[in-house]
Amino acid sequence: MMNNKLLPLLKVSMSGNLNLFNIGKKNNNKSIEVIKRYSLFVLLTLLLAYIFGYYSYMIAKPLSEVGLTYIIIAIMSIASVGMTFIQGIYKAQGVLFSAKDNDLLFSMPIKKRTIFLARILTLLAFQYLWNLIIILPTFAVYAYLEVPTIGFYITALIIYVTLPIIPTIAAVTVAYMVQGVASKFKYKRITQILGTIIVSVAIFMVSFKLQNFIENIAEKASSINTMLEKIYYPVAINNQCIIEFSISKLVLIMFFNILLLIASSYLLSITYFKVISKLREKSSKSKYIINDLKTGTPIKALMLKETKRYFSSPIYVMNTMFGPIILMIACIYSIISAEDLIAFISAEFGDISGMVSKALMAMIFIILAMSTTTASSISIEGKNLWLTKSLPVSEKKIFLAKIFLNLLITVPFGIIATIIFALRLKFSFIDVIYCLIISILGPLLTSILGIIVNLKYPKLNGASDLAIVKQSLSVLISVYLGILMGILPIIAFFVLDITNVDAYVGIVILILAGITWILWKILNNYGVKSFRALNN
Repeated sequence: MMNNKLLPLLKVSMSGNLNLFNIGKKNNNKSIEVIKRYSLFVLLTLLLAYIFGYYSYMIAKPLSEVGLTYIIIAIMSIASVGMTFIQGIYKAQGVLFSAKDNDLLFSMPIKKRTIFLARILTLLAFQYLWNLIIILPTFAVYAYLEVPTIGFYITALIIYVTLPIIPTIAAVTVAYMVQGVASKFKYKRITQILGTIIVSVAIFMVSFKLQNFIENIAEKASSINTMLEKIYYPVAINNQCIIEFSISKLVLIMFFNILLLIASSYLLSITYFKVISKLREKSSKSKYIINDLKTGTPIKALMLKETKRYFSSPIYVMNTMFGPIILMIACIYSIISAEDLIAFISAEFGDISGMVSKALMAMIFIILAMSTTTASSISIEGKNLWLTKSLPVSEKKIFLAKIFLNLLITVPFGIIATIIFALRLKFSFIDVIYCLIISILGPLLTSILGIIVNLKYPKLNGASDLAIVKQSLSVLISVYLGILMGILPIIAFFVLDITNVDAYVGIVILILAGITWILWKILNNYGVKSFRALNN
């Protein structure tokens, strides 16, 4: 009976969140558009897989010469576990707690644990797609270097299936605790946001210390396997199965993970309905006084509307505050130890002696480009889009309100980071001016770009805010284009062997300003027409 209800629930949940089961429902007139969308998604996925595969090969090649190729699987598995845990915390809030069909499903004769299990499996489906990009290229590199037996491929399949289960359950538990605590407070949304920010900061602070932690273990460990066991024991077990194929260990791994999944789903589902009900409660003010009505400009009213919608969705806030949080952590790190920050950046991007300010400019641009709110600001309107379209204001003012919100959220962080970096790392006057311009121009450019892309690829029927702000094509394209615009000047700098760095940065800023002006013109022409043509 449970299986009969679980499978349809899975299909509905994945249709809303993953869009894997409704591709065939598109009519023939839209088939070309669908092909374009999914072709771009596949292209970006293959690009990421190639990047992970390339780095896996670069690490595995020297390891293979000393008979330690299997270590690359452990390294990438640990990276996958960490990313699964971080992604899971954010995604769990949308998939488990903010789904738009909660009222419908809870009113049906379906057990709460069946609903909860279906959503856990949906969340796992996200992680399997992500792990394909990381783990599959790593397995391919290992197979290329070692030419293993059939036992390796069986082991690889079991590792792929079981690897995301434990970190996903851990992420769900953390998200569940945050939501459970938030449900007991009057200001639930603020508590959810603050709780998630605290968890995120803690994760990143641990990440900054992880390198030293691993080095200390390596010094004391008697073997590679001992080191891996201390970092994440299940990965060590997987390694043992790769070194020496063991069907009994693989069966034990499968059994343990499935049992853990079922047990945790059952335990967490006991209070699932109660937590969601508490989160949906709204407290009313005890006293209401009639005063004169306040009036304001249309832009101010639209800004207030955009701000309320933004802060009403914790997943929307966290997805766009992710970058500024990283930026503030980097600022704190520079205050505590500027030398370590420079060493960290140098380890990632090469020797930057004499180029610290320019490297940090690029970092600020890229981080703020990843935090644009406008890439989903049209889609997030959902069924209420007709209300916005019916307002007696021009489309230009609607766009400006969305742009101003993004600038209000991102620009202050860029300016604060510039001031801290400038004081701590002793920027020159021209570097301070350049950095301040980048902190304003970058978010402005990506704000306009985000709206244009969102108008091209709107998602007005998302199953939840998570599906809109994290899985929509417009967000994916906007983020990648923003990152690309930050990376291309760096590549050009090294390719062209630039000597006058200050003049080069000035030219880059002028080019970015020109792109911003062109995008604004496109938004005022193509954007207005596209907005008017949108239907709910």
